[in-house]
Order: sequence, then C-alpha cells, then structure tokens
Amino acid sequence: MYLSLAYAEIGDRYLAESIYEEVAAGRVEEYEERGYLKVGDREHDNLELTAMAMVITDKLGLDIHDKYYDFVRNTYSKEVLVNTWMLQYIFARIDKSSQTVGSLTYEYNSKEVTLEFEHGYPRSVRIPSATLKDFNILEVKGDMAVVAAYDAPLTRSVDHDGSLK
Repeated sequence: MYLSLAYAEIGDRYLAESIYEEVAAGRVEEYEERGYLKVGDREHDNLELTAMAMVITDKLGLDIHDKYYDFVRNTYSKEVLVNTWMLQYIFARIDKSSQTVGSLTYEYNSKEVTLEFEHGYPRSVRIPSATLKDFNILEVKGDMAVVAAYDAPLTRSVDHDGSLK
C-alpha cells in the first residue's frame, strides 16, 4: 500500500491504482455508508490499512474513499493511531473543494445579511435561542452544509423540514 501511495503522490495513477487493486482484491467489505479492507480478525489491522486506502483512493478519484472515511472516522483502536491519515485526507478534501464559492442571505432583527463563502472557510452566526424564531434564511447559493450547535440541553423538538437535506 505504501508503494501505491508513493506512485499516487508522484502522479503515476496507473501503477498506483494497479497496486491498490492488487492489495484490495477480495478484501473490500462494503455496507451502506461504510467500507473497509478486511485483512484479518484484528480490527486495528483493518483500521490501519483502510486509513491508508482512504488517502490513496481519494488521490486516485475512486468513489469508495467516502466509505473508507466513514469507517475510519467511526472506528477506534488502542493499538493504532490513524490521525495523520485523517489529517492528510481532510487537507486533500479541503484543497479539492477550495474552488467552491457560495453565499447565505438571512434576515435577523429586521436586518438582511449576506455571508460570502470562499475557499472552503466556514462562517458562524451566533443567535440566542430565545430569538431563534426571528432568524430567517432567505437565500442559499452554492453547495453548502449547515451545522447547528447548542450550548444548552434541548428542551423541545420541532418537526423536520423536508426541504432541508
């Protein structure tokens, strides 16, 4: 796998992919959102190889990299540390998404505000929960994700808005 990664790094896609395919042949286990390389009964061996494969398949543009990422992100081991693979993968994904631009226009306290998003950098809007009902998203341009974070425990829930993904 290290050889595959080295070839991918210098741009020899053909050799990198053929080595990856040779190592991965018969070892790929896929489930709905997750995939991993099964090399034995010890989960930390599977985790280590899958973390490396995650980086390689991303460099090669193979779709399974997302499934490998989900497995690596959700698997823990006391035997193996895969944080450097995760960082390498995340930095590569950020570099690939740096062409994404977009904007978010919202209304709050009778003011209309437009936030511009460039180069994958996040933006934050802090709103007290008591005035959340006054926050209205007017327009979203581009491919974006929204994360809501709360500082206090949830006291009640509302129905899911089907237009949001």
